[in-house]
Amino acid sequence: LTPCYFQELWHAKDQITTWRDGEPVPRLAIPSSPSQWAVMAEHYFRSHLYKHAIDAFAKAEMPDKKAVAEAYYLRDLAQDAATTGAPDDAESRGAFVKAAQAFVVAADHGPNEETKQAYHRIGAECYADAGDSASAAALYERAKEYERAAQHYRMAGAFMDAVRLIKAHQDAIDPKVAAEIRELAKLVFSSRGNLRFSLS
Repeated sequence: LTPCYFQELWHAKDQITTWRDGEPVPRLAIPSSPSQWAVMAEHYFRSHLYKHAIDAFAKAEMPDKKAVAEAYYLRDLAQDAATTGAPDDAESRGAFVKAAQAFVVAADHGPNEETKQAYHRIGAECYADAGDSASAAALYERAKEYERAAQHYRMAGAFMDAVRLIKAHQDAIDPKVAAEIRELAKLVFSSRGNLRFSLS
């Protein structure tokens, strides 16, 4: 007996209802209370279904977690744009900037310092993917990722900030990385006539 036989049999006995493509399908039961929506929102978030999580967190009246879901959703959109677009596509860069800004908002509402630093780090990565080394460096610094921050300050040409971090956080920065940045900074400052700072 084929599945179609049973389908026709159950349909004849009014035990099932079938719909053709394009026909409206009745909505299934959905959560109604904020607490029920909160459970669904967490499920969507853990499943990386961020667009659904955004809507569910809104209905659960959880704006802080909604902001986090929005940030991850925007990062997914940016990564998709980067995959389908040209390597230096303006749309892709703009999408990563929006994602980075969203993670900054999420960090502002983070429940603890560890969470804030994590969102700042992800935001920094988004800025880096957008090619904005200066903004990436600033967020890496807020995330206490000092070596990455120094490297991106160097990439942005902000050598005073890079050297500042090396001096303030020697234990957190690989000595080889620090030495490379210092040597390059000396060359740059010397070319600008700022020998005093380059040798400090």
